[in-house]
Amino acid sequence: MAQVISTSTGTNTTNVSYSVWKIAMVGAALGAILWGLTLLFRNWLMLSSAGDVATILVAAIGIAAMIYMRMAQPFITAVAAGVALWGISVWSDGLGWAEVVAWNVALYCLTYVLFSWVARYARAVPVLVFISIIIILTRVAVSL
Repeated sequence: MAQVISTSTGTNTTNVSYSVWKIAMVGAALGAILWGLTLLFRNWLMLSSAGDVATILVAAIGIAAMIYMRMAQPFITAVAAGVALWGISVWSDGLGWAEVVAWNVALYCLTYVLFSWVARYARAVPVLVFISIIIILTRVAVSL
């Protein structure tokens, strides 16, 4: 006799062991790495778009780190953080190196925590819509 197995589809998180501190530390480390890569590309390789190249590399490093740590939706989190903070090296021109590092670390820490918290939801469409709204609001606030 056949047996019917019923599964309910509710709102489940994709990673039960969500750790804000792990994600905050990943974001903080990536903010410091971004400063180092931007400095390297701008001073030694003489790239005019050093901050943009560094942002792309930091997003790739962030994806790898979050996959290694088994965090939820690493691609969405890293790309959203990269898009939201695109041009951070231009924003911080004229500041001292300690201020630049502090702002990079703080902003990357906050964006990774925010976007990874939103990305925990199991359904992709609401996550992408909400993250798109956050990115649009962020880019509008930056352009003011």
